[in-house]
Amino acid sequence: MAKAAWIGMGNMGTPMAINLAKAGHSVCVYDRDLSRCDSAVAEGCVKAANVADAAKGADFVFTMLTDSSALTSVILGEGGVCSVMSAGQIVVDCSTVSIEASADCNSAITAKGGEFLRCPVSGSTVLAKAGTLTTLCSGPKATYDKALPLFEKLSAKQFYLGDGDGARAMKLGLNMMIATSLQMLAESLTLCEKAGIEWETALDVIGGSVLASPLIAYKIPPIKERKYDPAFSTRLMAKDLDLALSVGKQLGVCAPTTAITKQMLEANIAKGHAETDFSYLIPLIEELSGL
Repeated sequence: MAKAAWIGMGNMGTPMAINLAKAGHSVCVYDRDLSRCDSAVAEGCVKAANVADAAKGADFVFTMLTDSSALTSVILGEGGVCSVMSAGQIVVDCSTVSIEASADCNSAITAKGGEFLRCPVSGSTVLAKAGTLTTLCSGPKATYDKALPLFEKLSAKQFYLGDGDGARAMKLGLNMMIATSLQMLAESLTLCEKAGIEWETALDVIGGSVLASPLIAYKIPPIKERKYDPAFSTRLMAKDLDLALSVGKQLGVCAPTTAITKQMLEANIAKGHAETDFSYLIPLIEELSGL
């Protein structure tokens, strides 16, 4: 069994760390808000006092953080992972961050003799708790093979995407589709609503149609009740679309649907809904349509 550190105990990181502990691995956890570690400690994890305390001596150091600046601070900052890194340690970043930040972390980690895997995940908090996420991983293949037994405790599907930053681009591509799917759903539902079709009936038809998907199936129950608790916040989705559009610009990719959806998310942020689920695109379209 491995000795693992887990840094970042949010809605996704906490259940993922717990799943590693339940699988028999030794897991030391840290979050800048130490109280967020308590539920993992109750499930067999050990709380660290700081980043360095968590990472020192670990076989694997997992990070699940909100953005690029948080990742570079944890990896490169004073008292960060690199300050205590020893040769052969494997850092696995599960965050959704920029390719530039990823490259900076890779350079610093490998300079210390460590190994770096970019491993963003796809799936909801429900799937994180169930251990049925999808892992998207890139980095050295031999390093991936060492980490695969741990990924299998976190996810139902594992994809290896080459030795560079392919996993970063793949995750951004998926989030482009997720966000624009909800924008499409918002427009469709509002059309049906204004045409006099009952809210629940319209959702049932969509859920039973060829357009149904695991995402739509997951979102329909709370949308029926008009509940927009944050499984994935508007703020974080807007951040991810920013990253996607930046990569698209670098690669010469035309992404107008993504750009429009990003503006709609920004409108909700301006209205005070940054921490509401990104599916709050639906009430926004209703409002703009006079409902």
